Amino acid sequence: MIKIDIISAVGIAYQKTWIEKRYLLPMFIVPFLINFFCYTIAQNMAEEGGYLRFALVMIPGYFAEGWLLSHWVRTIVLGHRWPFRLSGDDEEDIKQLKRRGRGVLSGTVCYTLIKLLIGGYGAYYI
Repeated sequence: MIKIDIISAVGIAYQKTWIEKRYLLPMFIVPFLINFFCYTIAQNMAEEGGYLRFALVMIPGYFAEGWLLSHWVRTIVLGHRWPFRLSGDDEEDIKQLKRRGRGVLSGTVCYTLIKLLIGGYGAYYI
């Protein structure tokens, strides 16, 4: 059975985040602005108990967050940085872009669906 030390993994992630803060800042700005804009609109539209409406208005923000987190996870786990640097070999570059794009897109969609499920749960049970 594989033993996973969560404390060490979290510590390494925090260290990596601190080391790469200059890399993360430009990636963080656009999702932050999208989230701020969507949150402002959602707060103005939401009434008491409007969790589902809030979650639906926040969908673009969830996609932006998911994109950022997917890229950051790829950087931590695989060492892939954004934006992709072309090597000159078109066929290999296309394969690499498809592989990376599939991972980022699936991570983004999963993150968005989880956030929508949380919003639906809040609308139904709260």
